[in-house]
Amino acid sequence: MSYHSYKNLQVSEEDIELIDLRGRDTVKVSKRNSEKDLRSLLKNLSPRLYPQSYVFSIVSALPPNVSPIATFQEEEGLSLVVLKEQADELHLPYEGEFSRISLRVQSSLEAVGLTGLVASELAKNQISANFIAAKNHDHIFVPRKLENEALRTLLGLEADFLSGERK
Repeated sequence: MSYHSYKNLQVSEEDIELIDLRGRDTVKVSKRNSEKDLRSLLKNLSPRLYPQSYVFSIVSALPPNVSPIATFQEEEGLSLVVLKEQADELHLPYEGEFSRISLRVQSSLEAVGLTGLVASELAKNQISANFIAAKNHDHIFVPRKLENEALRTLLGLEADFLSGERK
């Protein structure tokens, strides 16, 4: 296997290996697992429910000591997704409490239909879904009180495609 090197980046045809600048941590991101085929994505959703509670807040600037898991600059200010515990400690404004479900299938940002189909399934069960697409995975924030129903819905969707009940 051939590697191409540039400073702390080594690239092979199979994998991209990113080596932390401190030289301590290595993160591997597989290029070959970035899936675009909707059926394949749905058969391999592998949803993971995180135990923490999250909130969405909007601020004019990022406050010190805040560690958001996501930010987005909107016209009205900087939107944050942050742990509820941290928002409460820092008196950040928010409405609602959410649970995070990550789809562990490594989906391509160019995949078509995954967000729409998953959102439709959740909507059939009256579950609102706030999606964040990151480089490798999609993350869904659902109302905390509906987290178990949302997880069951996603597992059921995956099982339907695995069994061939849905195509």
